[in-house]
Amino acid sequence: VLRNTLFQTSAKRCWRYAHHLLNQGFLTPEPLAYIEERSKGIVWRSWFINRYDDNFSCDSYFLHSKSITPAMTNAVSEIVDLLIRLRVCQLSHGEFEANNLLMSEPIPTIIDLDSMRFHANEKKAERMWRFDIKRFMDNWRERYDIYKQFKQAFSKHGIDISTIF
Repeated sequence: VLRNTLFQTSAKRCWRYAHHLLNQGFLTPEPLAYIEERSKGIVWRSWFINRYDDNFSCDSYFLHSKSITPAMTNAVSEIVDLLIRLRVCQLSHGEFEANNLLMSEPIPTIIDLDSMRFHANEKKAERMWRFDIKRFMDNWRERYDIYKQFKQAFSKHGIDISTIF
């Protein structure tokens, strides 16, 4: 409770980052409202409300298919492009997992913005970006074919993900 009063609430942070992402050309569900329940100046609870998006999560999109389709290859490129754009903007998601991306073909939609951060320090931004990639790539341990697609897409941008881990 005290943390919500002294610092920005998760709901307000999600609201701000949703607008920031949309202004930067990223896709995220439309933010509709954030609500803070206060009593005597203290924030007790908060909620972030965004438009419902019924697209498949990235993990469902990839893991329920037995082989890589051309549409999936395109989706891999779009996800890697999204990660590179986050890097350029010095943003880290903090919980960049396949279930925090919705696949609205062909461009992925970022959700769960609670842990997102802008890093003014370039070194910290780079370190956190690498953390996001590692966490995301951990999703594909069971499916080497998908892992390989992402590795190839990163290498097209001159990024060797084996040096990230």
